[in-house]
This record gives sequence, C-alpha cells and structure tokens, in this order.
Amino acid sequence: MSAADTGLEFPDGTLTRGGIERLARVRWDEHGLLLLFGCNTGVPHIGTRWVPAQEFATRQGVTTLGQPGWADFSERKERYVRIDGRPGGVYLEAFWQGSNMVPSILLHQAASSFLPTEVENRVSLLLVDALIAKIPGHRLPMRVFRPATGGAGR
Repeated sequence: MSAADTGLEFPDGTLTRGGIERLARVRWDEHGLLLLFGCNTGVPHIGTRWVPAQEFATRQGVTTLGQPGWADFSERKERYVRIDGRPGGVYLEAFWQGSNMVPSILLHQAASSFLPTEVENRVSLLLVDALIAKIPGHRLPMRVFRPATGGAGR
C-alpha cells in the first residue's frame, strides 16, 4: 500500500487524504466538534506526514479530535477491558498497551518511513500521554486539532 492509499478504513473502502479533500464542506455549528475514533486518527499515518484529524479540521473548518495511537475495542472507556460477549458498552479507544507502548511503537515507527524527528515527536507525545494515563491499559487522551480559520461553520 502506498502512502497515498492510507486513510480512514471503512468496510467498503478507505477514505484517503484526497477523498477527505473532496468531501463537501458541512455547515458546522459554531461549537461543532468532530470526533474520529479509530487507529491513529490523531497522529501522522505511517509513511506520510498527514494527520487525519488535522485534515478534517483544516478542510471542514471544525475542531476535530483524533486518537493518539492504535485503537482497541473495550468494555470500558477509561481502561482496556477485553470484550467477553456479555451485554454492556463497547468503546473504540487508544489505550496505553501493546503497540502504543514506547518500545514497540519506537520499533514500529523506526521501521516506517518517518523521519527521525517524527519518530521522536510521536514517542514524546506517547510519553506525555503515559504520564497522564499513569497506568498501563488506561485510555490515552485524544489529540485536539483546531481549524486555522478560527471555528466551525466558516
């Protein structure tokens, strides 16, 4: 897959950066907010320099929040609990575990075509998130991207 093919994954295809650019602009309320739940929606896609949440904030003119790492489905929002099939909530969040922990994320990013400074920035952001989350398995805070024009619906 080329860098141009990366984007938000849906059952019927991928919404690439170009696809986001071509979306009609929505008339957002002045306090509008777009939440992108999914893997790496708030960090640069592997092999690229673009961030899906930033792209939506820029193109749609709305404050957008994106996930700071790989997302997992969980029974709890604030910490990872494997889904066991019993009735209850299902949340898609990035948690401080697995591929989002520094040693594995560093190896993963170093193997990609990120520049060294991008790897350092990504690892630094994850370290800050870890200090905020404090406990392995806890949810990482979403990243906020604001439109350059100053608000939604403009």
